[in-house]
Amino acid sequence: QFNYLLEDNYALQAFSNGNNKEDTTRFECLTHFVILDQRGNTGTHPWKVTTCIREYIDYPGLYDTGLIAMYADSSTDDKNAIKIVVRAAGINQDNIAGLHSKFLESVKWQQ
Repeated sequence: QFNYLLEDNYALQAFSNGNNKEDTTRFECLTHFVILDQRGNTGTHPWKVTTCIREYIDYPGLYDTGLIAMYADSSTDDKNAIKIVVRAAGINQDNIAGLHSKFLESVKWQQ
């Protein structure tokens, strides 16, 4: 049940900038499992990370982007999870890559 609850809540919510299919392309998303704590600590587990991007039709090179990062630990009776969402609107691809990298580098799970 814990995992089903997490999956049901793993979605990128609508952007509040009001863009629709006439304004932007459809979101394209990629999902990977990554280790965010690169120090090699014992007990580190992969996070599920999804990044989504859509381009503005009238402004080529500008994008809306979303990132979801989720970590779940169900190894004990005290089940723990964290979901983090980052969204940005109207930025270029270089800034998207920088934002996502900087954000993921700063996330640490402490038990």
